[in-house]
Amino acid sequence: MDSDQNTQQPERQPDNVTTATPASTISSQVLSFFHRIKERPIIVFVLILMAIIGILGFRYMTLSKKSQSNQPLQYFDNVLLVLDAELDKETAPTSIKVRFNNPIDPHEVAHFAAISPRILGKWEADKTDKTVAHYKFDKKYKAIFLVLYVTRGLTSLNNKTLINDYEETFNIGGNTQYGLYSRVKTFPAGKAIPLYSYGDSITIYKSNVQNLLNFLTYSPSDKEKRGSIYDGTYSQKSIQHLESDKLQNIKIDPEENTLSLEPGVYYVEGDTNDPYFIVVSSFGVTLRQDDKQVIVGAFNIADGTKISNGVTFGLYNLTNGVNLLRDFVYSEANNSQPLAYPTRLDVAIGIYNNEVAFVPVEIPSSYADIQVSSNLDTDTKIFLYTDRPIYKPGDTVFIKGIVRQDSDSLYKMPTAGSTMYLQTPEYNEKNQKIQLTTMLDEYGTFYAHFVLPKDYEPSFSSVQASMRQFTSDNYQYGYAEFEVLKYIKPEFEIKTTVEKEEYLNSDKLKFVISGNYFNGKPLEGKDIKYTLYTDNYYEVEKAVYNKNFNISSPGGMCGGGGFEEYFGDEYKSGTVTLNSKGQGVVEVDSDMRSQLSQKITLIAKVVDGNNNEILTASNAIVHAAEFNIFFIPSTDWYNPGDEVVVPFYSERLTGDKMKGTLFEYKLIDYEYDYSNDKQNQQTVITSGSVQTDENGKGIVKFVLPKDVSKKNKQLIVSAKDSKNNTAQNQKSISILTEEDKEVSIIPQWGDRISQTYLKISSDQNSFKVNDTVNLTIESPKDLDVLLTFERGRIYNPRFMHLNKGKNLLQIKVDEDLSPSITVVFSFFADDRYHTEGLSLNVPAMHKLLQIGLTPNKTSYSPTETAELLITTKDANGAPVAAQMSVGIVDKAIYALRKSATPPIHSSFYYFRPRRTNASSSLTGMGDFGGGRGGGGGGGGAPGSNADLLYWNPNLRTDTSGEVRISIPLLGYKTIWKVQVLGSTISSEVGQADTEFIVGSQVKGAQTGKKDKKR
Repeated sequence: MDSDQNTQQPERQPDNVTTATPASTISSQVLSFFHRIKERPIIVFVLILMAIIGILGFRYMTLSKKSQSNQPLQYFDNVLLVLDAELDKETAPTSIKVRFNNPIDPHEVAHFAAISPRILGKWEADKTDKTVAHYKFDKKYKAIFLVLYVTRGLTSLNNKTLINDYEETFNIGGNTQYGLYSRVKTFPAGKAIPLYSYGDSITIYKSNVQNLLNFLTYSPSDKEKRGSIYDGTYSQKSIQHLESDKLQNIKIDPEENTLSLEPGVYYVEGDTNDPYFIVVSSFGVTLRQDDKQVIVGAFNIADGTKISNGVTFGLYNLTNGVNLLRDFVYSEANNSQPLAYPTRLDVAIGIYNNEVAFVPVEIPSSYADIQVSSNLDTDTKIFLYTDRPIYKPGDTVFIKGIVRQDSDSLYKMPTAGSTMYLQTPEYNEKNQKIQLTTMLDEYGTFYAHFVLPKDYEPSFSSVQASMRQFTSDNYQYGYAEFEVLKYIKPEFEIKTTVEKEEYLNSDKLKFVISGNYFNGKPLEGKDIKYTLYTDNYYEVEKAVYNKNFNISSPGGMCGGGGFEEYFGDEYKSGTVTLNSKGQGVVEVDSDMRSQLSQKITLIAKVVDGNNNEILTASNAIVHAAEFNIFFIPSTDWYNPGDEVVVPFYSERLTGDKMKGTLFEYKLIDYEYDYSNDKQNQQTVITSGSVQTDENGKGIVKFVLPKDVSKKNKQLIVSAKDSKNNTAQNQKSISILTEEDKEVSIIPQWGDRISQTYLKISSDQNSFKVNDTVNLTIESPKDLDVLLTFERGRIYNPRFMHLNKGKNLLQIKVDEDLSPSITVVFSFFADDRYHTEGLSLNVPAMHKLLQIGLTPNKTSYSPTETAELLITTKDANGAPVAAQMSVGIVDKAIYALRKSATPPIHSSFYYFRPRRTNASSSLTGMGDFGGGRGGGGGGGGAPGSNADLLYWNPNLRTDTSGEVRISIPLLGYKTIWKVQVLGSTISSEVGQADTEFIVGSQVKGAQTGKKDKKR
């Protein structure tokens, strides 16, 4: 498994994504769970009780609720929804409660949710309700607003997926006494400035930048993490002004309690308990920052036109004094400055025509969007795995790791010869921690081994690897799971296959269950129990993805390997007796209640003479219809009375576009009663139909009623296929109220990029490198924008002019934009700062290493030597040099435990949201209660270990992409499983497996079969 310092997001799921590789055989998928409960009777009791009361199974146990109803499921029952969110208190809240319609893991929620401004805390499960998660703040929150974002892709414990973003803004009215105080308030020129106090107690001085910076110096907090809104205490330096600086005859509007000021810097006393600064300016600044650079744009606030040159900028750190980091004269061609993390940029000051623009960045209590937390060139990605998933006390554990410098997913090679630190955590107090070191080679890989003590207590364990010594604050490590167990190997194996990889909803599925002893003899007359599970399958575009790429693989996050999986809801079970060929057939219908495509999994199990419970599984995809519908990225936000414009396209399962097809749509208001799911209400707001063009594209257009209520609405687009199956997809439409518009002046936090001013849409959902993205941007007026392409870093910044109406933007997709990118538009309009855009999927198919495995025969006698040809090719099929590990393990091991190694490609290349800093001269500051008072191993066969025949962690192909190895079979009779994982200097990664039989009698030389590639 892998890790990096920043929490990784899983592959971003477009609007429909796959959750499994079709028809893949899953060897012993659930063995560890059944093994555990066999040894823990109390768990057996609890699980029986759970089954009786019908609780949904959850991901970390291979147990599911059996469906009790034959009624068709509502479409919304097949997906994950955020039902509501609320604060625990109206003033000074300490937590947010979020309710879903399905059981949820708070650890998963943490990867998809963002709280803004950034408040340190922790996601926790509800004590009684698995559909509820709580975000507990580290301390009371004392500002006047809070925003919660939950982004699409979040998966529930029963594998339902959130396919639309959720956003909730909390206006904390009772916190007025805190919210109105701000050390610095910024306003556009000509706008009324609100005051807090009435009467003659207010004194205002004309001030300057130096006083402003002195006023903001602070001491860092020892208790708060950098980036927290509480992470400093202001020094309270006195500000000196002359009597002549005092403004005379201040005119205050008595009804509105506001005043007007000319552009400038002002110091205010007597309005609140503490003095503050006001900065008024007619020009504004947008700021974007990553771990290497700061990018700024200057604009006229009133009309949004860009300022081409002549702005002088200063970048400051204010820790314990005023520290100038950089100053420069701005122009369109000189709008970026190098500034490498961990240098802390607190504020930026721009001066133009004697006016001042103040931009808060990381200064305590800033409203800026702060997400940069590391240097991506020093962050490491470590993919770690062991030769097999299970060992006995006294066995040797062989380890292999692949290390890269993250570089925002554009991986770079680490320094050869660097030390790698490895350890086994002390999960069991009876087992002593094992520690060792090794070194990186020129391929950025390492390998090592250690011997388990003979008195090692059987348990689940892991090995960790890091480029730094292990300390309490070292989170940059990879880990690999394994189990130590005193076991007797199984006498036989069972396998399941499915007749076809893909079916339609009305088809009958055919599974074959087979069994054989490890000498190849059929397992005749054995009764095999089986269970069928159904789970949602999220479709993907055939033009972008292939079967070697599993976008839903959780590699690199909370899952990715391990020993336990969730297969869905049980809907059928039975027993089949194997015939003389060791085979039995199961024919079933799909779960006809579902309105989505399904992944149907058959799990078969039997107990052998050693009391091992042998399990195996395989799956097939059941498509809901002959074609699929995909929404093209476009805005989710509309005002009452707006025209809604939602583009989509449809393609057949073959990838052919659905030309000239009529699709129905409806916008519904969906009331979800979580106390009684039988009372859910749907109200149709509007409906209609649309026909696709010659490219299979259609555009849904309708006008929202002016009296439409707040809350998310659901747009459903559907059509019938030739067999009367229904294809459909849904998209959330969010209604933006006047109150929401006021909050929209505050920049967006987290990885969410909303659209409240511009309407932006893409011509398709996902892209490949070298494709061209065609964006349509609809603007209500002429304006200029700073255009950036962002992930962990900012790419290709430039200015763009938008005309009133529709604008077209073409973007050539290069490797920098893969595996995902967020297109960001930063600008000023109508005296407000906006940052808007949308995210695009660019799956890294060009980084897939194709590994071929071909043994010279499929069966051997025990005294022979097996020959294995290994080939390595890039994504285009051209030979490429690669470094690999080869492990050949007794297949009986995988009848006990499935492989704990996650898919390597999706562990490195997954959807990454925006993780940059953003601010502006209208972003402002708050006061959040924390800041203004007081001052080795090599190749070959490892001896007589009968579970492991061969391990070579350092096998290489040359530029021809081929290598042959010879493996003496050492007299062992069994089925051997070959597993190969590889990488290249350019960070292409891939894996493959195959198997061969060693028996006492072999009839002739059989040609080797091809491998299974992933």
